[in-house]
Amino acid sequence: MENEDIPEFNYIDVYIDEKDLINSLFISKEDNKINHNLIYNLTFTPIGYDEYANYSGFYIASNILREELGFNNLTKPGDFDILLIPFSDNKVHFERTCAIEVKVVRPTRSKPKKNANSMGEEQVYGLINDGFPLVGLIHICMAEPLKENEKQRIKFIKGGIGEGASQIPLDERDTEDIFIDYFSGASSVNQMKRLISKGFPKYVGLFTFGLNIGEDNTKRLSFDQEFNVKYEAGYFNPKKSEQTIERIEKYWTYNKEKFVIANM
Repeated sequence: MENEDIPEFNYIDVYIDEKDLINSLFISKEDNKINHNLIYNLTFTPIGYDEYANYSGFYIASNILREELGFNNLTKPGDFDILLIPFSDNKVHFERTCAIEVKVVRPTRSKPKKNANSMGEEQVYGLINDGFPLVGLIHICMAEPLKENEKQRIKFIKGGIGEGASQIPLDERDTEDIFIDYFSGASSVNQMKRLISKGFPKYVGLFTFGLNIGEDNTKRLSFDQEFNVKYEAGYFNPKKSEQTIERIEKYWTYNKEKFVIANM
């Protein structure tokens, strides 16, 4: 196997602000498709496979001031980080709109347990009281890259899996030591534990993930399976408001240019 088949964990230290992260992570620029991994807990879980399979895509808007939707500006959130509206071939599902608050956590090697400036509690409860059908909170953990001697050594089995994989049994294949930068992934686990400890209502979709930027400026996302649907999955807000749904539809009707279409 050539070296390029072996994963690399060499990351660069770069600052990307929250707005740019939102705009670049949720829709693939290559094929304009939604990143299902980041939203499944609010888009798939509440409705199930049959309904989800009927979707054609999503309308996504970001950083929309609350006054633009007809809300007063005296409460939080001051703006809506992400508004996500699913649509089918013949219907826009305003009654399933997701309002998502996003926070960025930037741990450093000297302060590995550094928290976000705000956990997003006030904003999440504001979204609940605003009456959005589905409410979520995402924490993006963008940790400082580790030095080479700080990385974790693991054995990498050559040969791959699936179609085109080596015919040699796994336990007989060659291995190579690689050194992984686990910092962002570990931080996302720590951040989820913090969110769980806050006692958010169970219908709020919680999600955390790690993010690193490779030397070629590619984004690498890391997810942990420790937290299952018990904590991540959201479902419909019991304070869902028909007036809010009407506001969303009206805003979408007159401001379609502010929404990006993401395909399934």
